[in-house]
Amino acid sequence: MNRQEATNKGLIIAVVAALAVGAGWLGGASANAQGKPSFACAPGFDYHVTTTQAAELPRSQKAIDDGLATKDELIAVYRARFDQNGNDMVCVQEVPGWFNKAQNPLVEYLYNFVDDASSSPNGP
Repeated sequence: MNRQEATNKGLIIAVVAALAVGAGWLGGASANAQGKPSFACAPGFDYHVTTTQAAELPRSQKAIDDGLATKDELIAVYRARFDQNGNDMVCVQEVPGWFNKAQNPLVEYLYNFVDDASSSPNGP
């Protein structure tokens, strides 16, 4: 891989990570903001998985298959950006409508991620 290809790949990984981070900010608040960690996922989240399992989910796998990132790169992003309590677990949500309505061409690779310290507003 030449320098230009490496730069382009790094840029694509940064864009995917930034979009995932932005999705997390738009999609839900973390327990840090609410102050009531429960070490579980709030209602509406589809998966409570390890960061490795998150990298194996269909949209993550599609990003890997399409050459946008490696599994190790995704795991590193998920750990650094979303696993705030350091237990290697995250909550993942497939957001209805993102794929069909989005203007962003990378939306087919995205999930809404939050740390598993999310707390339901109706629970403990």
